[in-house]
Amino acid sequence: MAGGVLLYDAHSEETEGFRRSTEQVTSHRRRGRMRPKVIIASVIVILFIIFGSYSFLQSNVEYTDVAGAMQKHKKVQLKGSWDKTKESYFNPATSQFTFYLVDEAGRGCKVVLDGAAPNNFELATSVVAKGRYMDEGYFHATEVLTKCPSKYEAQPNEVMKQS
Repeated sequence: MAGGVLLYDAHSEETEGFRRSTEQVTSHRRRGRMRPKVIIASVIVILFIIFGSYSFLQSNVEYTDVAGAMQKHKKVQLKGSWDKTKESYFNPATSQFTFYLVDEAGRGCKVVLDGAAPNNFELATSVVAKGRYMDEGYFHATEVLTKCPSKYEAQPNEVMKQS
């Protein structure tokens, strides 16, 4: 505005329009770059959720007795005690330990464990075998956990006197 007269500058208007269109193109390009990143991040999150769910389902194995293991033919945890009246042995040719387990109902079955007998197996008060019952008539265990007697259970009166 010079001397009360408004001057029109066509060049500045063109420059402003060019600047706006350049900003739109640039922001559109930025959004275009963000989409693959968002998609990749979403895919990674979904894969983690699927992997976590699968891992949980694989590790979530139910406890059952001998009758339940015979019926289900899927991976279970068989809880019971070692039947010391029957033979137990390690076969070095197959690297398998065989023993007999009796559940709380008194029903027994043969258990074949891949590997040697667990530590303190002879002292165990209860045994949990993880595996599945086979059509051949035995429980094939991939892992056996033992529960040994507590040193505090043997002397309950002495523990009471100390407290």
